[in-house]
Amino acid sequence: MDVQRWLLTNVLDTCEPHRCSWAYQRRRSIVRCANEHVGARWLIKLDLHDFYGSVREPAAFAIFNRLGYPRLLSFEMARLCTRSPTQLGGIRASRLPYREKRWLGVLPQGSPTSGVLANAAMLEVDEELAELADALDLVYTRYSDDIVFSAWDEFSRARASALITDVTNILRNSRFRVHRRKTTVVPPGARKIVLGLDVLDDRVALPAQFKRRLEVHVRGVKRFGVVSHAQHRRFRSVLSMVDHVDGCLAFAGNVDRGFVDRLRPEWEAALHANGYPDRQNTFEG
Repeated sequence: MDVQRWLLTNVLDTCEPHRCSWAYQRRRSIVRCANEHVGARWLIKLDLHDFYGSVREPAAFAIFNRLGYPRLLSFEMARLCTRSPTQLGGIRASRLPYREKRWLGVLPQGSPTSGVLANAAMLEVDEELAELADALDLVYTRYSDDIVFSAWDEFSRARASALITDVTNILRNSRFRVHRRKTTVVPPGARKIVLGLDVLDDRVALPAQFKRRLEVHVRGVKRFGVVSHAQHRRFRSVLSMVDHVDGCLAFAGNVDRGFVDRLRPEWEAALHANGYPDRQNTFEG
């Protein structure tokens, strides 16, 4: 992990993802990505199946090589950033010929470098999908494995079906697969959700269910105590529950500051009543 963090900071920091890619980048967020679709009448949403597992070791090698590193060094860095089978049928993967693609590593989900490498591997695909969207007068965004197209003008289910076919073919040509069960077409009048946020005519908003869950946590701690509430909600520990609520409040503050400003003092008071010290700067920034 430490080696990957070093590579992320010192090697991969020059990787420039496509303008329509919104994940794993400074100054970009779920909120800003969803905001691209504000006012849309139609949404076409697709999800990539086994996104990281679809980016194989040769793709990682090519990325490092394009950054100007020698082939041998690119090979070693690609090996450091991918997960390869350690053993199968008594044969160690490291002793197999490099051309044996079925034994090559893939990007592991959750590793420090996987997000940036996946974005870089998707660069040409993003370009093709953005060109397709421009030709059809649509907006295209991708946040990791979540792909969304939106339409404002005249559109139809027939056009949405044709779009899904075109997108599926583009992705398939680059060894990415669409998760068919998670492909949805959202027509005018239906509720529009992008990356867990409600997309309205003039803004993005926190879903009512999200707000209610936060309120339940705050009032549960206030009424029953932090230990009892954490146990009732089946958190691993009190700390994990507190961290969860803190994270949700921090995220919510980027979308609905007024809601958080009302709820945060109640949360802090509930924690203080359970022995937690005052945390004035918890949500600053």
